Amino acid sequence: MSTPRTDLPELFQKAVAAKAALVEALRDNKIPFAHSSYSFEAGSDRVEFVDLFGDRKDLIVIHNMGRSCRYCTLWADGLNGMLPHLESRTAVVLMNSDPVDIQKESAETRGWTFRILRDTDGTFTEDMGSGLHNLSSSRRRHHHKSRIGLLWTGRRIHARLPYVRPPQGRSSRMATSVYIYQAPYNHTSLGSLMSRNAINWFEIPSADFDRAKAFYEAVFEVALPVMEMPMPAGANLKMAMLPADEGKVGGAVIHLPDHRPGTQGPLLYLNANPDVQAFLDRAVASGATLLVPKTEISGGFGFMGVILDTEGNHMAFHSNN
Repeated sequence: MSTPRTDLPELFQKAVAAKAALVEALRDNKIPFAHSSYSFEAGSDRVEFVDLFGDRKDLIVIHNMGRSCRYCTLWADGLNGMLPHLESRTAVVLMNSDPVDIQKESAETRGWTFRILRDTDGTFTEDMGSGLHNLSSSRRRHHHKSRIGLLWTGRRIHARLPYVRPPQGRSSRMATSVYIYQAPYNHTSLGSLMSRNAINWFEIPSADFDRAKAFYEAVFEVALPVMEMPMPAGANLKMAMLPADEGKVGGAVIHLPDHRPGTQGPLLYLNANPDVQAFLDRAVASGATLLVPKTEISGGFGFMGVILDTEGNHMAFHSNN
């Protein structure tokens, strides 16, 4: 049984509330995010967090206590042997608070070939949960922080590493933390953009192609180029291409007998930067019904609004401001 159209605003408000509750739950759990404001010493230079990925989509960061911990040094020796295999698919860096000249001396003495960075004030190390930067030597021996984590577009999820049998009389875990990160979606140097998005293409069905084309032209304030192509069984597909930069994910307003508008399928969030309100105003002025007014998404994730377009599709718009 289909949902009456008059109930849609209430349903969308509930959906927005549910998404806001999820964001709040993530914030309450204090799941750490790595962002581009982190920078590190790399010899005489400084590098940003996103630059550590290079042309890879994954990054392994090994946090250790530096030269003062001989077991950390032995751990790093083992990493050196695995490095060619790891770097065949991911970026790898070792990070500690040793001065850069000490890091360079250690690398030359031990024959290390991996990249070493200095987390100068320990902010990144502490924020990511390693906690090895400012611990006293006595606390370090009992600071069981050997963990592996995943950063999924900025979010790391903890999972424990297997225990490592230490020398007799030593702590049951080494004072080394290993974290795996995945590059944020806006890291544009990472190969094909099509592999970095949840979708590759979308189509908005129309009951009246000319009406739908005119509506979205008014909303986006741009003429939409039209393509037509013959389909099997004599059908003719019409497509009006929505604006998108080259190499970015795009979509089209389409008309095909078997593709029908509706409110029961996926909800698309169209790019309404710089301000979603302007897009909502133009949509309503062009015949749309406003279902959800401009609403702030808690957690700093921008603003959204939802309409029912002239064809009977529920469509959302999103902007950062």
